[in-house]
Amino acid sequence: MKEIQIENRPALQVIGRYTREDLLIDADPPYILGTRNGEIYWNEMTDDDHCDLLKVLNDHPGPVLLSGYANDLYIDMLSNWQCEERQQVIETGQVRTEVLWINPVAANHGSRQSYRCQAFNTLCTWYIDHH
Repeated sequence: MKEIQIENRPALQVIGRYTREDLLIDADPPYILGTRNGEIYWNEMTDDDHCDLLKVLNDHPGPVLLSGYANDLYIDMLSNWQCEERQQVIETGQVRTEVLWINPVAANHGSRQSYRCQAFNTLCTWYIDHH
Protein backbone atom coordinates (compact mmCIF):
# COMPACT_ATOMS: atom_id res chain seq x y z
CA MET A 1 0.00 0.00 0.00
CA LYS A 2 1.41 3.29 -1.09
CA GLU A 3 0.98 6.61 0.72
CA ILE A 4 -1.02 5.05 3.58
CA GLN A 5 -0.35 5.79 7.21
CA ILE A 6 -1.78 3.79 10.12
CA GLU A 7 -1.86 5.37 13.58
CA ASN A 8 -2.84 3.79 16.89
CA ARG A 9 -4.24 6.86 18.65
CA PRO A 10 -7.70 8.18 19.55
CA ALA A 11 -9.62 8.77 16.32
CA LEU A 12 -10.56 12.36 17.08
CA GLN A 13 -6.86 13.25 17.60
CA VAL A 14 -5.86 11.66 14.31
CA ILE A 15 -8.70 13.22 12.34
CA GLY A 16 -7.94 16.64 13.83
CA ARG A 17 -4.32 16.30 12.82
CA TYR A 18 -5.16 15.44 9.21
CA THR A 19 -7.88 17.92 8.31
CA ARG A 20 -7.10 18.20 4.61
CA GLU A 21 -9.18 18.16 1.43
CA ASP A 22 -6.96 15.52 -0.17
CA LEU A 23 -7.16 13.05 2.73
CA LEU A 24 -9.64 10.17 2.65
CA ILE A 25 -10.94 8.95 6.01
CA ASP A 26 -12.17 5.35 6.01
CA ALA A 27 -13.86 5.14 9.43
CA ASP A 28 -14.88 1.73 10.76
CA PRO A 29 -15.63 2.35 14.44
CA PRO A 30 -17.22 -0.19 16.76
CA TYR A 31 -20.82 -0.22 15.58
CA ILE A 32 -23.37 1.45 17.86
CA LEU A 33 -24.01 -0.90 20.76
CA GLY A 34 -27.77 -0.87 20.28
CA THR A 35 -27.32 -2.38 16.80
CA ARG A 36 -25.19 -5.32 17.99
CA ASN A 37 -25.55 -8.39 20.19
CA GLY A 38 -23.77 -7.01 23.24
CA GLU A 39 -20.31 -5.70 24.01
CA ILE A 40 -17.51 -7.35 22.05
CA TYR A 41 -14.71 -4.75 22.04
CA TRP A 42 -12.33 -3.90 24.87
CA ASN A 43 -12.86 -0.21 24.05
CA GLU A 44 -16.58 0.29 23.34
CA MET A 45 -17.94 3.63 22.17
CA THR A 46 -20.92 5.29 23.84
CA ASP A 47 -23.62 7.01 21.80
CA ASP A 48 -22.03 10.32 22.86
CA ASP A 49 -18.68 9.09 21.48
CA HIS A 50 -20.39 8.28 18.18
CA CYS A 51 -22.01 11.72 18.16
CA ASP A 52 -18.59 13.37 18.66
CA LEU A 53 -17.10 11.26 15.87
CA LEU A 54 -19.93 12.12 13.48
CA LYS A 55 -19.51 15.85 14.15
CA VAL A 56 -15.79 15.64 13.31
CA LEU A 57 -16.39 13.51 10.22
CA ASN A 58 -19.11 15.90 9.04
CA ASP A 59 -16.63 18.79 9.33
CA HIS A 60 -13.82 16.98 7.48
CA PRO A 61 -13.14 18.83 4.20
CA GLY A 62 -12.06 15.69 2.33
CA PRO A 63 -13.74 12.42 1.40
CA VAL A 64 -15.11 10.21 4.17
CA LEU A 65 -16.39 6.62 4.15
CA LEU A 66 -18.06 5.35 7.34
CA SER A 67 -19.15 1.76 8.01
CA GLY A 68 -21.88 0.63 10.39
CA TYR A 69 -25.36 -0.75 10.83
CA ALA A 70 -28.37 1.49 10.21
CA ASN A 71 -29.27 3.47 13.32
CA ASP A 72 -31.21 6.64 14.12
CA LEU A 73 -28.16 8.66 15.23
CA TYR A 74 -26.28 8.14 11.97
CA ILE A 75 -29.41 8.58 9.87
CA ASP A 76 -30.19 11.91 11.59
CA MET A 77 -26.66 13.31 11.66
CA LEU A 78 -25.63 12.13 8.19
CA SER A 79 -28.84 12.94 6.33
CA ASN A 80 -26.95 14.59 3.46
CA TRP A 81 -24.59 11.61 2.98
CA GLN A 82 -25.18 8.85 0.45
CA CYS A 83 -25.68 5.29 1.69
CA GLU A 84 -24.80 1.95 0.17
CA GLU A 85 -26.20 -1.20 1.77
CA ARG A 86 -24.85 -4.73 1.52
CA GLN A 87 -25.97 -8.02 3.01
CA GLN A 88 -23.14 -9.60 5.00
CA VAL A 89 -22.85 -12.87 6.89
CA ILE A 90 -21.49 -12.01 10.34
CA GLU A 91 -19.56 -14.14 12.85
CA THR A 92 -22.72 -15.79 14.21
CA GLY A 93 -23.79 -16.91 10.73
CA GLN A 94 -26.62 -14.38 10.63
CA VAL A 95 -27.18 -12.15 7.63
CA ARG A 96 -27.04 -8.44 8.52
CA THR A 97 -27.33 -5.32 6.40
CA GLU A 98 -24.20 -3.20 6.69
CA VAL A 99 -24.24 0.40 5.58
CA LEU A 100 -21.48 2.45 4.02
CA TRP A 101 -22.11 6.17 4.49
CA ILE A 102 -20.37 8.33 1.85
CA ASN A 103 -19.97 12.04 2.54
CA PRO A 104 -20.85 14.61 -0.14
CA VAL A 105 -17.19 15.29 -0.95
CA ALA A 106 -16.55 11.63 -1.63
CA ALA A 107 -19.78 11.29 -3.60
CA ASN A 108 -19.70 14.43 -5.75
CA HIS A 109 -16.41 16.28 -5.91
CA GLY A 110 -13.52 16.37 -8.36
CA SER A 111 -11.85 13.59 -10.30
CA ARG A 112 -12.92 9.97 -10.00
CA GLN A 113 -10.82 7.66 -7.84
CA SER A 114 -11.28 4.04 -6.81
CA TYR A 115 -11.04 2.63 -3.33
CA ARG A 116 -11.22 -0.98 -2.18
CA CYS A 117 -13.88 -1.32 0.54
CA GLN A 118 -13.07 -4.50 2.43
CA ALA A 119 -16.29 -4.45 4.44
CA PHE A 120 -18.34 -4.65 1.27
CA ASN A 121 -15.97 -6.81 -0.74
CA THR A 122 -16.60 -4.50 -3.68
CA LEU A 123 -15.13 -1.49 -5.41
CA CYS A 124 -16.41 1.84 -4.12
CA THR A 125 -15.87 5.11 -5.93
CA TRP A 126 -15.22 8.48 -4.40
CA TYR A 127 -14.46 11.83 -5.89
CA ILE A 128 -11.63 14.14 -4.88
CA ASP A 129 -10.07 17.27 -6.32
CA HIS A 130 -6.29 16.92 -6.57
CA HIS A 131 -5.62 20.56 -7.46
